[in-house]
Amino acid sequence: MTKLWFSMLACLFLAQPGATSQPVDIAVRLVYLDTGKPADGQQVILYEGKPSASTTRFTQTTAGDGVARFRLSVPPPETVWVDDNNGRIRNCAWEDQVHVSEILAQGVTIAKDNRFGSSCKGKQDTVSHLRAKPGEIVVFVRRVGNWDNLRHY
Repeated sequence: MTKLWFSMLACLFLAQPGATSQPVDIAVRLVYLDTGKPADGQQVILYEGKPSASTTRFTQTTAGDGVARFRLSVPPPETVWVDDNNGRIRNCAWEDQVHVSEILAQGVTIAKDNRFGSSCKGKQDTVSHLRAKPGEIVVFVRRVGNWDNLRHY
């Protein structure tokens, strides 16, 4: 009888939301839009949830392949937000919170938009060719030039 009772309690505990969650890893890949080459050695900050309300923030540097890897909290958040504007590069599109379920299922590509993309040179072929795979976010970026630095003084 005790063994049956213990088994029932264990099943009840394991059925709780988040109790069986495994760690979730995602990759953030930075790519220069003008060349299609990886943006290596760049600092990336990943916020779990909204940056203004996030209590969890991770900082990584991209490897030679332009990828920074992050292990999310358990249970994983619903959304993450990537900050790659580190003074040496800028993104080519407005970034918003990204749903973790979308990242895991198909990947998310943040390419070029009218708001920030006007100063990014590159072809749509580059974006199509280097799209995100499941488990990753691809962010197209550009190098920050002298003109960018002068505008902020």
